[in-house]
Amino acid sequence: MDIRHLTATTREGVALSLTPLTQADIDRVYELCQDPDIQRWAFSSNHYPRESAETFICEHTPDAWRAIDAGAFSTAEEGSELVWGVRIGENVDEAALWGTVGLKRLGEGRVEIGWWLGAGARGHGVMRAAAAAVVGAAFREDFPIHAEEIFWYAYLGNKASALVANRIGFQYTGYSVDVARVAQLGPAWTAVIHPGDPVEPTDWPAVGIFASGPGSEPDGGSCCGSSGDCGSSCSDGCSGSCSCDSAEPAVIQPFSRGCCC
Repeated sequence: MDIRHLTATTREGVALSLTPLTQADIDRVYELCQDPDIQRWAFSSNHYPRESAETFICEHTPDAWRAIDAGAFSTAEEGSELVWGVRIGENVDEAALWGTVGLKRLGEGRVEIGWWLGAGARGHGVMRAAAAAVVGAAFREDFPIHAEEIFWYAYLGNKASALVANRIGFQYTGYSVDVARVAQLGPAWTAVIHPGDPVEPTDWPAVGIFASGPGSEPDGGSCCGSSGDCGSSCSDGCSGSCSCDSAEPAVIQPFSRGCCC
């Protein structure tokens, strides 16, 4: 597997490709980031102009990939963020792009993972599979990342992100005590994963994170209720009528909202 082209498969059997963002993705990133949920949880803002997408892709993301290409990438020191675009299917064009996963270098082998996913792709395990692939890449000995710890932070209330982190093996560590982070972004839940930790659901304390039900699959954003309540209507307008016990997965074109199995 190439670090520039990670692959993953969701539990519904949908192939994912994770590749660097390019200038051809600017309009797609801008389009996806008009979603209020992404603006609220990923950017702490209610405004995401096209210029922000241009800056993100043309200025923010290239440095880490240039370091990878030059054999100079290291997590020993703080540095630029390594970002993959999450693309549904085996194509890697801008139309297939639905989100991103990034690793921000904190130094001393520590990195912070972050992600966002477009509304039309949520509820089908996409971010769970994509984030797990990036965690695996960060710990691979034959890849240049060589992370020793991966940290996850999310604003209090971002249950969708918490559920993804929980399902891919992050261990809950509590509330953020980083004064600068809290002052800038507000209180946050925190978790960590280390090399050798199983990439599977972990036991987290009952702090309100899983109030929507342990079977739900919000997958990086709002989603319908728990897997035992697929037929309920939801605040984001999706509803479903699937049977969560069915042996047949939901049909995705590429993703139709309404089933959170």
